[in-house]
Amino acid sequence: MVTTQRKAGEKAYKTHLLRHSYREGDQVKTTTVAIISSLPDTVIELIKLGLKGEAIGPANGQMELMEARPHGHLAAVVGTIRKLELDRLLATRNSREKDLALALVAGRVIHPGSKLSLSRLCDPDSRVSTLAQVLGVEGADENELYTAMDWLQER
Repeated sequence: MVTTQRKAGEKAYKTHLLRHSYREGDQVKTTTVAIISSLPDTVIELIKLGLKGEAIGPANGQMELMEARPHGHLAAVVGTIRKLELDRLLATRNSREKDLALALVAGRVIHPGSKLSLSRLCDPDSRVSTLAQVLGVEGADENELYTAMDWLQER
């Protein structure tokens, strides 16, 4: 950001320019991205602080960081499973085994791996996805997943 001042008689004029600099060979060139002179001085100061990397506004300690887990890919897979009625194909009644079997299918699509790796996704402290919360299988261990596979084979 560049601020220029010029005087015309007794009056002083300030121009605030938001610029981007780049190299072309050995020369440094600039391009004006925006003329922000019409903004209030307080806003211009906030922009200067933000460009320097300083925290401004609520981000300066007034915010609390909340948990965020990836969910979109899981919503797409579970939504497709339900649209194709794969869940009804496994069982018409809701049960823990049915939920675990759906988790096995969805988990294999989203995170290919072993039953042990899927049990890590079901850990309530897992930050990888919302798989366990969406399908209601939080805390499932590998033994439960193997039992669900036996249940599925019987069906």
